[in-house]
Amino acid sequence: MNIHKATQSYENWMPQLYGRDRSPLRLKHKQMRESPFLFFRGTFYRWAQLWPNVCASLRDAPKVLAVGDLHVGSFGTWRDNGGSAVLGCR
Repeated sequence: MNIHKATQSYENWMPQLYGRDRSPLRLKHKQMRESPFLFFRGTFYRWAQLWPNVCASLRDAPKVLAVGDLHVGSFGTWRDNGGSAVLGCR
């Protein structure tokens, strides 16, 4: 799956969590155009998809809980219809 299909799949999935208001997604896209850093933070889902292939030698490594430079923005945040912050990663 290429980046375009992965993004379309992710963005089609997101409204199930936050409703049909696409303004948060438009804001995210605007921010992602402003800097490479925000672009890569906003496409974390793609790295999660590619990880097993890019680092194939580590697939069978022991599983550990590890957090490094964790930001909710890395996963994708938006407001649901009630105004509550929602976090998602697919």
